[in-house]
Amino acid sequence: MNAENDSVNEQPPPDNNSANAKGTLKPRKYRKTATFFLAVGWLLAGLNFLFLTALILGPREYYFGGIVTTLRYLVNLNIFNIPALIFGFIAWLFRRCQPAKDFCIVTLVFCFVINPSVGLFRLFVLTPSPVDSPRTRAALTDTCLPGVTAPSEEAAEKFARRLEEAIKAGDRLFLDSSVDLDLLVNRAFSWYGFSQTALDNFKRGLADNPNRIGDTLSTYVKEGGDVKYLRIHKVGNETRALFRLVSGTAKLNYSEFILAERKGATRISDVYVFSQGELLSVMIRWWTLAELLKATVFYEGSLSSDEQEYMESWTDVSELLEAYAADDPDRVLAMYGRLPFSVRKNRLIMYKRRGAARRKGLWSMEYSKAAEDMENLFPNDVSTHLAFMGYYNDSGHYAKAYASIDALEKAIGGDAYLEVLRGHVNYREKKYDQAMAAYERAIEMEPTLKKAYLSELRLLFRQGKWVEATLFLIRSEENVELSDAELQTVRGMLSYKLTKEYRQWKTLQQEQEKPINELE
Repeated sequence: MNAENDSVNEQPPPDNNSANAKGTLKPRKYRKTATFFLAVGWLLAGLNFLFLTALILGPREYYFGGIVTTLRYLVNLNIFNIPALIFGFIAWLFRRCQPAKDFCIVTLVFCFVINPSVGLFRLFVLTPSPVDSPRTRAALTDTCLPGVTAPSEEAAEKFARRLEEAIKAGDRLFLDSSVDLDLLVNRAFSWYGFSQTALDNFKRGLADNPNRIGDTLSTYVKEGGDVKYLRIHKVGNETRALFRLVSGTAKLNYSEFILAERKGATRISDVYVFSQGELLSVMIRWWTLAELLKATVFYEGSLSSDEQEYMESWTDVSELLEAYAADDPDRVLAMYGRLPFSVRKNRLIMYKRRGAARRKGLWSMEYSKAAEDMENLFPNDVSTHLAFMGYYNDSGHYAKAYASIDALEKAIGGDAYLEVLRGHVNYREKKYDQAMAAYERAIEMEPTLKKAYLSELRLLFRQGKWVEATLFLIRSEENVELSDAELQTVRGMLSYKLTKEYRQWKTLQQEQEKPINELE
């Protein structure tokens, strides 16, 4: 009995290697292999963490650009995360140790919890609104730069009035020096991380450009138009001078000159152009971004998805711009149809498309389609109202014409010229009393606005009110001097010249022009 117990007790201990032979891998034999796979997994996990940091701190877009950019980052994150998870799982298979198991759990948490959470946080919390976005305003506000401050209201008023005088007088020296190119280029391109050398070269090219701001403004006056300073007002922390610009063909536009004070001088840092619905710095960016990116190194992550697609379509875009400059509307419209949607809805491209469609005729199908597309893309945008306000009036869409005038009035804070336009719509509808009231309001708001006097005179001629027209001409002489050339443009003037009231008015004018000693 004892012998049997001794034989049982003397059996050899179980061999661990026999257990391994039944399905468990040898820990010592595969230690280096498992360590290698785990190390690669940790390296990929580190890249995942770097991309996660870039997602939080990187450039932030808004609207569809923000969604696309965030999804792109999340895909990049999981490109590293999924291989890391695979390598960690292989390490666990080779050596079922706790570190490999923990690594797999952590990677799964990052893949399905942390990464999506950070992406959503970026999209809904960190993404700026369109008003605050550097895409719609500037990369940096001027006052963020050292030595730059907003001018006082008195200094801004003085500069704006001097600018108005310089435009009307064609003072090239003042106009060329009135724009701070450093601030303008900073607002256009500082977001992209270009080298200072590239920006300096661009400034020199901008300074030598014949289509400078001053030259463009002087053209309004040279071609028989008018430039009028209206008021100083604040938009956020920016001081802006509002100007009304009317071309020689009576096309209306407004511009806000953003003013900044640097080194004791008030100058223009940017311009918001109402007809384009964009800042000048943004327009410069679209005009030159592709060429500038080719010539210098930039941070690729600073491009929005729309900008990337714009860059990819640059060959077609440049061909469209060349066709527009060559006055080839058919080619412009054909090239426009080939562009991807994100590029077609670019304001610069839409503006060129509208111009080409206009050359096909106001009643053409192309122009009607351009108006419809702009209404759909920018339904409440001032640029849309400015672009098609006249078209609405001429085509009999009077409700849309009134809505456009109301929208413009709200956007700029009121202007006498808009009352003239309101009177024009009333005139087309044959609501003559309302038209007269609108013209009178315009004269009351701005007694020197010739357009209001000429419009009211046309209305009086249209109704055959020759006596009232004569009295109105006499009254207008107190505020404005209407030349014979300007009066000849008024419809009905030829009929008025045949009346006795006209002869009486001319006789009165001649009496007033006689020297005092001759009258005695």
